Amino acid sequence: MFCGAGGFSEGARQAGFRVKWGIDKDDSSIETFLYNHHNATVYNMEIDEFMSKKIRDAFHVDVLLAAPPCQGFTGANTRGNIIDMTTNMILVMNIPQALDILRPKVLVFENVKGFFNQKKSDEIYKLFVNDLLDIGYKIKTKILKATDFGICQRRERFIMLAVPTESNFPCWPEPTHYINSEVSDQVRANYREMNLLPTPTVDVAFRGLTAATPNMNYIKTVPYHLRRLKSNQIPSTVLCTISPGWDNIHPTIFRYISPRESARLQSFSDTYEFKGNLASQYRQVGNSVPPLLAKAIIKEVKFEIVTLLLIPGWDNIHPTIFRYISPRESARLQSFSDTYEFKGNLASQYRQGNSNTITDVILRFLIDHDEIVEIVETMVKIVEQIKIRRFRINNSKL
Repeated sequence: MFCGAGGFSEGARQAGFRVKWGIDKDDSSIETFLYNHHNATVYNMEIDEFMSKKIRDAFHVDVLLAAPPCQGFTGANTRGNIIDMTTNMILVMNIPQALDILRPKVLVFENVKGFFNQKKSDEIYKLFVNDLLDIGYKIKTKILKATDFGICQRRERFIMLAVPTESNFPCWPEPTHYINSEVSDQVRANYREMNLLPTPTVDVAFRGLTAATPNMNYIKTVPYHLRRLKSNQIPSTVLCTISPGWDNIHPTIFRYISPRESARLQSFSDTYEFKGNLASQYRQVGNSVPPLLAKAIIKEVKFEIVTLLLIPGWDNIHPTIFRYISPRESARLQSFSDTYEFKGNLASQYRQGNSNTITDVILRFLIDHDEIVEIVETMVKIVEQIKIRRFRINNSKL
């Protein structure tokens, strides 16, 4: 929901999920989203129209991503714009309703840090959380730093995970990077032992891009040293506009940074294309959830979802794909030919061939199939990892 240009979805794709659909009212953002996620269904409309007319037609999803507009919640909105605040409150309150209809295994919600720690948004936050609790979901929240996941900006984002009351929470992702200039040699050595990498600075993020960029505005009137990016540093954030501001200026050339350079700072790959005019591209990039941050979160979500499938009966899971085996695959294991048809709904078809358990069939099958033995051994290892993660979850503070 509120897919924008698709940064959140791109992170999910990189984590191994299929992107099924996206909803946003901005034409250029939807064009960008569809170009980069061409197998997804898009709903280019206001959220209230989607909720009233289309949501029940939307594909079932295991994970619902929601990144509503942050205007009104962000510290950058110094005027405390009451119109933005009211509008976005209405948008946010659509999310619990969508969750109640779709009933995904996990909601991943993203917004600015100020979504829950400013007086002006405190009431919205309480209403939002109460609605989630009322429909049978529990929540946990955390502020995550973009720099911890290899993103060249000091942006902090509010992340909320919501799962059904009876489910376990995914773990929070462990940092993969550190800011090289802010640690001692000893700490740096320790991080390297932990296989952590230094967060890229501006010069690293821009490496390989052509310095001369057509159609860019060059700066003449304002002292460049007051508002330019520093090559060996990490900027505070990526803005949505090219209005005057030191962090919009290229570190070595007297011009604004390009949309592609902005996208690099947001961790988009160079193959991710942005549509629309120049102003729209800046806005799309600046409003995006950094894909690498999204990927880190959603990889943990994926692990927990696979856990949900494995624990109750891991012998119902396909050996190479994270899904249940189909009725036809079950029938093959039960020695039925493909010409033998099963009638009724899906649950009934699974039940009809239950004279022998799938486990028994697989165990007999193992006698002559070493590769299946290897698969089962791998599955056992996964179950052990799951037990360890469950222990971490049960002993951590939510």
